Amino acid sequence: MTSRWLWSPIILAALLVVYRPLLREPTFFFEDHALVREAGSKEPVAELFRIEPSLYFHRPLGRLIWRAVHGAFADEPLAYQATSLLLHWVNCLLLIGLSRRLAPRRPALAVAAGLVFALYPLQVETVAWKSCWYDLISTLFYLWTVVLFLDLRGSGSPLLVPLSMVTMQCCLWSKELAFTLPVLLLGLHCLLEGPRHGRATLALACHALLLVLDLGQRVALWGRIGGYPHLTDYF
Repeated sequence: MTSRWLWSPIILAALLVVYRPLLREPTFFFEDHALVREAGSKEPVAELFRIEPSLYFHRPLGRLIWRAVHGAFADEPLAYQATSLLLHWVNCLLLIGLSRRLAPRRPALAVAAGLVFALYPLQVETVAWKSCWYDLISTLFYLWTVVLFLDLRGSGSPLLVPLSMVTMQCCLWSKELAFTLPVLLLGLHCLLEGPRHGRATLALACHALLLVLDLGQRVALWGRIGGYPHLTDYF
């Protein structure tokens, strides 16, 4: 393998083959219809980022992407299905990049991880159900933040600190999965061998601060951090 990008078109081709039924007959499922209607609203973009007390979750970035796709393609289901597949493909490439950083001497293992992630049957729902864009988008920025942090540990490039803060914030705006990200980064920083540049510690503090600000804003406006308020009623 002479280039890390050699596998990009190969993985994309594999995804197109496996998911060709979805592209041949694209359709909306369940909550997809409601999200398409919401994306067509004339609500100002800034309102998407306001924490709305009547909602269960604060995921403005996903809503913004829904708005962008709807603005370009209206309610054409093929465009939404292609977007799902594109997000999944980018996540596969990020996973390969992450695996290469964790095991730099085993590039074949990184490619295998990417292919398994791309074609594993449990991914079908996430790719087919457009309402799962929140999962795909949060995974994208989650993996990207981890990749940037690993690069930061080694190189200490000053540009990586603000860039990783941007990807961290985008992850927070995507899904509550982001709440675990600072803990994961701290664990990697403590457990992995190799150089530990001082700016990595700064990045950890910045990520933790972003999380505290996000949680504080939720508690101040909602009285909770999000989620279904009466979930315990079902148990």
